[in-house]
Amino acid sequence: MSESESNDETTRAEIDQENGLNDQDTSWSQWWLIQGVAFGLLFPAIQLLAHEPHPLLIVGFVLYAGGVLYFTQIATNRAFAGIDRRSTGLQHWEKWQYPAIVGIVALLGALIPVLPMLKAEGGLYFMLVAFGSMFGVAYLYIGLLLNAYQNRKAEHYAFYGGGLWILILTVALANIPALRGWSIAALGLGIALYHLCSSLYLR
Repeated sequence: MSESESNDETTRAEIDQENGLNDQDTSWSQWWLIQGVAFGLLFPAIQLLAHEPHPLLIVGFVLYAGGVLYFTQIATNRAFAGIDRRSTGLQHWEKWQYPAIVGIVALLGALIPVLPMLKAEGGLYFMLVAFGSMFGVAYLYIGLLLNAYQNRKAEHYAFYGGGLWILILTVALANIPALRGWSIAALGLGIALYHLCSSLYLR
């Protein structure tokens, strides 16, 4: 190995160590597990709310979802507490879900005028498309972002796979009549399963 190649390897190892991206780091594994639990808790609740949009249930769901997101953020911050990401430009990447949620709200808002013309099942189908498409694209984008900052391949590949998996689930679930009434819950549990597998893989 030439001296320049040796220096490149040393520099790359130092960068990985600085950003907490070495093979022994468990932050990413913890993140996938934490987010998977959040999806598994939130999406079935969203499905129940879609079936019975009673005002009291809406208030209860807002409090429940707020609590899940709050504790998810706390757990995520603790998982990455030992990583210095100032030099990577990725300090706030873990807040990716908030732009995705804003996108979902905007999409559902744009669909409100046509929802009264649809049956209840059709409304759930549009909700599935909104959730799945936004989160699938968000995962692919995060994969590209992490790749741009030269993180380990395993990490951005996990996001690439997650984005493709969510988009495939979105299409598949919408075309399974037996699951269409519970497709949002099935999507959330499918995402949670992928997160669990990714957590084990990165660990």
